[in-house]
Amino acid sequence: MHKKIFRVALCILLLLLITAGHSNSFASELIIDVERDKFVELDNYGLFLSYPDGVDPDTASPGPNNKIFVGYDPSFGMDIGVIGFDLSDINRNKTIKSAKLRFFVINNQPHSFITIYGSLVDGWAEYDTIIPNQDFLIVEGDTAYSINHQVQYDVTNYINMKASAGNQATFVISGPQSEFGYITFPDRSNIDPRYQNQFHKTHLIIEYELAPPTGTVSINEGATYTKNSSVILALSANASGAEPIEMRFSNDNLNWSNWESYSTSKTWTLSTGDGEKNVYVQYKNNEDILSVDEISDSIILDTTAPVGTIEINAGDTETTSANVTLSITADDGTGVGNISMQFSNNGTDWSQWKPVDDTYHWSVSDSYGMKTVYMRLKDALGNTSEAYSNTIRYKSIPVPHQNNTISGNINELLVFQAEDFLYDNGDGSPIQKIRITSLPVNGQLLLNNNSITVDQEILVEDIPLLTFLPEDHWSGITTFEWKCKDASNYSIISGEITISIAALPNNTNLSDLALSSGTLDPAFQSNTTSYTASVSNAVTSITVTPTAEDHLATIAVNGTPVTSGSASGAIALPVGTTTIQVVVTAQDGFTTKTYILEVLRRQPTSVTVSPASVTGHMDFTQTFTLSLEHETVTGAVYASDINLSGAFNDLTVDQVNHTSDTVTATLTGQLDQAGVGKIWIHENRLSNSTLPLNAEVIVTLLTISYDANGATSGTVPESRSCATGASITVSDNTGNLHKASHRFAGWNTQANGQGIHYTAGEVFYMGPSHLTLYAQWTATPSDTDNGGGSGGGSGGGSGGGSGGGSGGGSGGRSSSTTTDPAQPAVSPADDSMALRINGEAYVAGTERLTTVQGEQLVQLTVDTEKFLQLLDQVQESDKNNVLELLSATPNTTRLTALLPGEMLQKMAELNLDLAIVTENLTYTIPAKAINVADAASALGIDADSLEDMEIEVQITFLSKEKVKEMKKKAEENGYEIVFPPASFSVVATSTVTGEKKEITITQFDRYVSRTISLPSGLNPETVTTGVVYHPDGSFSHVPTTIFEKDGKWYAQLRSLSNSTYAAIHHTVTVPSVKHHWSKAHVEDLAARLIIPSPETFMPDELITRGDFAVYVTKALGLSHSDMSEIGGFMDVDHTHPLFKAITIASHHGIISGYPDGRFRPEASITRQEAMVMFAKAMHLADYQCATPSRIAAYTDVHTMADWAYAYADETTRAGIFTGRTPDTLDPLGTFTYAEAATALRNLLIQANLIER
Repeated sequence: MHKKIFRVALCILLLLLITAGHSNSFASELIIDVERDKFVELDNYGLFLSYPDGVDPDTASPGPNNKIFVGYDPSFGMDIGVIGFDLSDINRNKTIKSAKLRFFVINNQPHSFITIYGSLVDGWAEYDTIIPNQDFLIVEGDTAYSINHQVQYDVTNYINMKASAGNQATFVISGPQSEFGYITFPDRSNIDPRYQNQFHKTHLIIEYELAPPTGTVSINEGATYTKNSSVILALSANASGAEPIEMRFSNDNLNWSNWESYSTSKTWTLSTGDGEKNVYVQYKNNEDILSVDEISDSIILDTTAPVGTIEINAGDTETTSANVTLSITADDGTGVGNISMQFSNNGTDWSQWKPVDDTYHWSVSDSYGMKTVYMRLKDALGNTSEAYSNTIRYKSIPVPHQNNTISGNINELLVFQAEDFLYDNGDGSPIQKIRITSLPVNGQLLLNNNSITVDQEILVEDIPLLTFLPEDHWSGITTFEWKCKDASNYSIISGEITISIAALPNNTNLSDLALSSGTLDPAFQSNTTSYTASVSNAVTSITVTPTAEDHLATIAVNGTPVTSGSASGAIALPVGTTTIQVVVTAQDGFTTKTYILEVLRRQPTSVTVSPASVTGHMDFTQTFTLSLEHETVTGAVYASDINLSGAFNDLTVDQVNHTSDTVTATLTGQLDQAGVGKIWIHENRLSNSTLPLNAEVIVTLLTISYDANGATSGTVPESRSCATGASITVSDNTGNLHKASHRFAGWNTQANGQGIHYTAGEVFYMGPSHLTLYAQWTATPSDTDNGGGSGGGSGGGSGGGSGGGSGGGSGGRSSSTTTDPAQPAVSPADDSMALRINGEAYVAGTERLTTVQGEQLVQLTVDTEKFLQLLDQVQESDKNNVLELLSATPNTTRLTALLPGEMLQKMAELNLDLAIVTENLTYTIPAKAINVADAASALGIDADSLEDMEIEVQITFLSKEKVKEMKKKAEENGYEIVFPPASFSVVATSTVTGEKKEITITQFDRYVSRTISLPSGLNPETVTTGVVYHPDGSFSHVPTTIFEKDGKWYAQLRSLSNSTYAAIHHTVTVPSVKHHWSKAHVEDLAARLIIPSPETFMPDELITRGDFAVYVTKALGLSHSDMSEIGGFMDVDHTHPLFKAITIASHHGIISGYPDGRFRPEASITRQEAMVMFAKAMHLADYQCATPSRIAAYTDVHTMADWAYAYADETTRAGIFTGRTPDTLDPLGTFTYAEAATALRNLLIQANLIER
């Protein structure tokens, strides 16, 4: 490599090395021809030109005394030029066809000539002495050239020799010196511009000998036959070094596939149709030279199955043997042949393949009848024929029975019947005739009174004409033989009939003895003469039916003759045992046998039922126990053995169990009619009774009545009876009840209005006890009254009280008074911010609008000094004062209100709530909901330096992408988001240390509210509840009320935390409460996402402590509060499925554990425990009830624990809990899921957390 670099600067180096004179060098250019015939042109590595001694090459120019000579060396008396080429790029895998040395001669005399040698020595250093080895003569004394001429010499032999021996070719160009002629060689640079083109440059041109590719193809590894037109080609190709190879294919050597890259394997499809198939292949090298010789292979395609025939037993139509002979023909035509055959009796189950043969022995299936034998043929390639078949009837041969005995009496003609000639025939074919093959003795066989001869045939229909006439006074045994024939064949063997002629018998046996009632014990046998039987009390008489073995014997029952096989006269049965005698007298007249029957008539039976009375229920389920007297159950009793009637007519028997003397039956269904329900037990399941037994149950219904509750005139609606769970439509004031100075305001389950409120037309489901609805009265308002007041309901206001609006209503939405979410009353100038304090408008701050990428960002900043001056006018009050910061910017993307810590602390001292009011939303934070001191402490700020802390209250309306994500998650859960969601946050910040510190306030110790204007056109009835959207994509309920103000509807969402909030439409049907009294309450809570898994809700099961924790946290909107993962109970760790709900409920003091440190999540709850928990939930909801105490009115209050009394008083005063009856509270009673749901709903309504 260093030698090559050395030659690049050869012009300089040679001046140092050459002593015979000056020289110069040129490098030729590498040119690659892209045509098919390739020439490789190698750069030369040194054309050295000599100058006369003393001539400076840089200034020399042609002339008489300063001519440029070709390598002139005075010592040799000739011109010498050296040209070197690097041969390393020559492809040794190819054959060199020719090598040409080409250069351009510039001369001034036409008689110049050139001699060229090739050096055999590698190594550029050899030429530094100017006189290289001149070993290989190429051209000597060439003829003179014309002026300015391109010359070319064949140097093939020299290059072939050098290419095989080394990487360098050196040419020595010389000629005698001439003062009058000179030759120069223009190179790439420093030459006359006329010669700067490819034609004038020096080249070594190599041309390769290119041969066409060769190769082979083999189909399916050389197979002779194939049945698949898709084959595998094995390919090989030799391209003589001209890689890469391409190939194409043809089935007819005319139509070819597209060229594709060469590979050694190819899947190919033969032409259609059976026969010999050829596949041709052509190869092409990268010089676009195609293979010349035909390259192909052939294979025979055979896709046709053999054909043939099958015949059974040479064409017979019947066979009496299952073993048959099959005659076979088979032909594969021009196919591969080597045929196999297989057979089947059903066309499904086939024998093994066997080489084909003309005959084959086969067994048809065992059963008699028409038989089909199927055959398939297959050639060596697996081409399988359709199933060929042939049929034959497989028949049996009749076989007469041996030793059939026919009996007769002395001196009596014995008449034969067809059934006396017994036979077997496997295929069931009847016989058509018999043949007598031998005759009896001691008498004569007659056919129609004519003597029978041996081998005489008798048609079956004529057998009744066949008789045997015994010899007079003969008795004994004789035989004859016979054969039988069906439609095809006579029997092979003969049958034998024995004729037995008997004397008068002395048989006194009965063959049967039957009673009209009862069963013989033991079961009747002719040699057993003593029996007992028992009958029910209802059976007063009985008959006996005796049957003699000898029909000529005589029978008497209790001395009265009875015909064999006939019933006796009625035999009276008093209670107790009655003896009956049956006497049989044989034909001989004196041999007798007596059968004794002892028949017991049992005592009368009865049945009692428990419970003996029930109350109707729309989803009735009750297990009844039927107790039997003087009766026992026999066998297993099923629902089909129980019948229902009367009031139970529409019920279903669901489950039946029994003991020996009891039957329990569970009845289910809709029981909505009073009266008597009857349960019947079928007599088949009773040991003694012959008729069904029944028990009667009294069915009563509940009563719903109306009470005028102080009306001075009019009548209450009519009472009505109904079942528990019945759908009740509340009556209107149909009797025109009237109370002076009051107006009628609906009905309530309690006279003081603290129960459940109903309006005319409202539908509810009847509970488990009688119900009285009390008329509710509202004092008639004065002229200045605009319709407010308690109205018998809890209203829907945002102020936390129980007044405000139409309250009870008809179950729809209510009106209320709340912070006005409309535009501010004061329109501030420029960027001033308007605010209101207790309704009075001021300007004390700035409102800045910034638009970033199309989003409107608003910042409200309070003028602290001015605001504190305004606060001096506000007096501390127990009632809620309110500061409203009013944003005047519509369509805000994000609104941030900045308030100094000292300002919030002052507001808390004055009990002044904070409300951020936008165009369609108001965010209200109670005065003491933000613990300013705790926030300051967390930021490291002293309580005296609250001016160093700032509170940022931020409302963000979600992006379209986030809203789309929420809607998708809601749809997956069956919800519909009904207005755009918004996110809320409160952040405390400080820069007192020079570095910004901040904490996010996510939890509050009291409810904060978000009042959202419902979009125009949205039906408020479609808003089910507000929800919080959690980072994991789930939703949970937050307390929500819907109210109307000034003709516009609003949703108020309240929670103890900050997050992202929206409202949904959601309806749920809970199957288990379809007819249950709690239906409306349960389905309301389920729709609000409070009841998890409503499809498995069981209203009457006892609620567990763990599930109650889930219900109450979801109801109060605490389900996703951020709680510590460290639980407080030994039996509820963080892996427990209810861990979070129990931890949250415990954290808020709603529910607590036991002294042993356990929570017992699976334990049930007593009513007094539930009342304690509900009272604590009331405290969290900040609900206080001013209704007078009523707990002392319950007669069982003394059974209540001391620790529960005060809490029970609160919940009963609030109407959240009511008594089990008007007089009893049942503190120690259990608490069901339905009762928990109802009480929770009452709590939410009474605390104004949801509307009615």
